[in-house]
Amino acid sequence: MLQRQTLLEEFWSPRIWTGPRTALAIGMLLLLAVLASQSEVTAIRPDAEGTPLLLADPKPRETDWPGYRGPYHQGRVELTTPWTATAAVPDVVPVWKALADTTAGAPCLWGSQVFVVIVDPADYGVRLVSLDQSSGTTQWEVLLPTDALTETTANELREHWNQRCFTPACDGTHVFVPTIAAGDVRLNAVSLTGELSWSAEVGPYWGDDGYGISPVVHGPLVILAVDQSSPPLFRWQRRSYIAGLHRQTGQSVWRTLRPDGAAGGVPVIAEVAGRTQLLQAGKGAVRSYDPNTGTEIWSCRWSAGQAEGGVVTDDQHVYVAAAHPGGELMCVRADGEGDVTGSHLVWRNRPTLATSGFLVLADPLLIQQRRDGSIQACDKTTGTTVWKTRLPQSLLTPPILAGRQLLCLDEQGLLHVFDVDRRGESVLEKSIPGLSSRCLVLSGSSLLLTTSDGISRLDTATRVVVQPPSSRQTQ
Repeated sequence: MLQRQTLLEEFWSPRIWTGPRTALAIGMLLLLAVLASQSEVTAIRPDAEGTPLLLADPKPRETDWPGYRGPYHQGRVELTTPWTATAAVPDVVPVWKALADTTAGAPCLWGSQVFVVIVDPADYGVRLVSLDQSSGTTQWEVLLPTDALTETTANELREHWNQRCFTPACDGTHVFVPTIAAGDVRLNAVSLTGELSWSAEVGPYWGDDGYGISPVVHGPLVILAVDQSSPPLFRWQRRSYIAGLHRQTGQSVWRTLRPDGAAGGVPVIAEVAGRTQLLQAGKGAVRSYDPNTGTEIWSCRWSAGQAEGGVVTDDQHVYVAAAHPGGELMCVRADGEGDVTGSHLVWRNRPTLATSGFLVLADPLLIQQRRDGSIQACDKTTGTTVWKTRLPQSLLTPPILAGRQLLCLDEQGLLHVFDVDRRGESVLEKSIPGLSSRCLVLSGSSLLLTTSDGISRLDTATRVVVQPPSSRQTQ
């Protein structure tokens, strides 16, 4: 008893707690405790059991382009006027051009309005602009809350958004644009008449190249994925997450942590295997979530560090392409639970590629457009190649599947249209002088392109047909 009392007295002795080493150790412990409290190491629970207001799903029209890669976020439109060969015309004059040297990313369309984000060269402010689709005239513009930019950071941000084909999302009432302000991702909701209805904090952001993952609308929610690397000195901190906010109020409904890594995949919501799934390709795995709660449903591991855009789906499967460290293409059956790598991986194709590219599904073909100029069509059930074609120029713009025709825009501004049912036969090649593009949108008979020279609209009635160049090789 006496020995125990002596130890306690020694422990509480001022001599133990007043030394410089002890004070330094206590200070470090307090610092680590503060960092841990701010690092969101533990799982983030939903802020509410449900949403404060139930909202009907938005109903875009056939000519609307409400978000990333169109109505289904998978680069396809169901109904369109087929492209056919016509008499050649020397040049094409766009219907209109607007917002020279300012546009960033791709536009979204709703009704007669075109919404596009710009970085104003006068003050480097980030603005959402509404254009009239028929004339290209500016209807209104709204300054969005964001960190101050310099000329250099503004140019870097614009290039980053163009590379990712960053696209606002529209639900017919608001346009949603994420920005970075004071170290956080913010989601901004702007009404169709140009008022900033709300601006809500989504979560922390650690990157320095500008957030550029497009938002997606589902029911009453707007969903954002924030995939980013951990801080270099604190690898134990988890900073990647996916979040759902109420699209009328900005209230945080749920937020779920994800493995860290700046993967760049865009979330896609689809009806697959008899249930609505939120699908996200990221570092180390492709994951499925319940879009209403953020609960993870299943995951399938892969070696990828980066994804290229979003996944594509049919009624039972998810198809995904990797961009780094090597090209990878795989198909996963989407009716599983938990880790399905060993049970639901249907096929995996690991060709030797320098770069990967975007996917579209033209049932029964899975088509991959690669950045090196090649296009490959695979049998979706086996992954075996059905046909290939190769263009002399790089393909940086996500393709569009319009009916059974594939629209691709190369680095030099040449629009290529292929018939997917005739082994990629060229339907036409259309020169668009001075309009090399990173983002392409199809609305009825009109094409909208964001370029280094702003945004332009072309009508299919003005198309030019050029004979396929001899440098193109088809297998």
